[in-house]
Amino acid sequence: RDVVETSARLGCQVLTLYAFSLENWKRPRPEVDMLMDLLREYLRKELNTLQENNIAFNVIGRVDELSPAVRRELQAGMEATRGNPGLLFNIALSYGGRAEIVDAVNRILADRSRPGGARAPVDEAKFASFLYTAGQPDPDLLIRTSGELRISNFLLWQIAYAEIWVTETLWPDFRRRELLQAIIDYQKRDRRYGRVGSEPEPVSISPGKVRLTLSNFIFTTSEIVCCIQKLRHHGARDPRRLRKFFYGLLVFVQRHLVFLQRFKKHAKSAFASYSFGLRDFP
Repeated sequence: RDVVETSARLGCQVLTLYAFSLENWKRPRPEVDMLMDLLREYLRKELNTLQENNIAFNVIGRVDELSPAVRRELQAGMEATRGNPGLLFNIALSYGGRAEIVDAVNRILADRSRPGGARAPVDEAKFASFLYTAGQPDPDLLIRTSGELRISNFLLWQIAYAEIWVTETLWPDFRRRELLQAIIDYQKRDRRYGRVGSEPEPVSISPGKVRLTLSNFIFTTSEIVCCIQKLRHHGARDPRRLRKFFYGLLVFVQRHLVFLQRFKKHAKSAFASYSFGLRDFP
């Protein structure tokens, strides 16, 4: 819950959690049943949270292999959140990266066998349109918990250029602090995509509203405080919007330790009238 809510507040487009792999079906039946019961319980308890944070829920994998009761719960959750414009939250269930590629090939073959089916050569974009994640952007960051140094058959096609971040923290203990640390480390990476060098691209803190550049500060301390003070007026009516901006801004500021102390001094003053402050953030 902590990871999902924080991802939504930071303005992430897509978050995919690997919940149950095809290989997990080899586990003892009582353990599998318990995991499925936990999943159904999560959906019932957290549906309101997803709605409040404008999160759209989605499932990827061989869903037809799940029990009818689980499929009904999943379908209800997807239909209830389908129109939410915020974070797209994927849960990978009965999922395998190789299986996804095989299923995509079979869909292409089935499409071509239909009368009037496409006969043009298949390029990467066309192939991606037959994957479970069709229409979604490829991941920028892959987080591997438990210190494991393997991909574990996860999103094999999609993570071709994803940055990999490994932590010793176990998944049940993975919280907002670890997520923010992963994002901060990701922001330090130079993503060249095969080129010799590249200009750092702007990072969107709040899509369409605020853009900060990682290569240098385009805002001075006074300009940031002025921006926060303007947001206070809107925040009085929409505190969630203000929190979302401040989360993203703090992630950015943490990369510039020399600037951090001056920012805290002015930001604490600007946020004096709010019940939450810098101490609430990692």
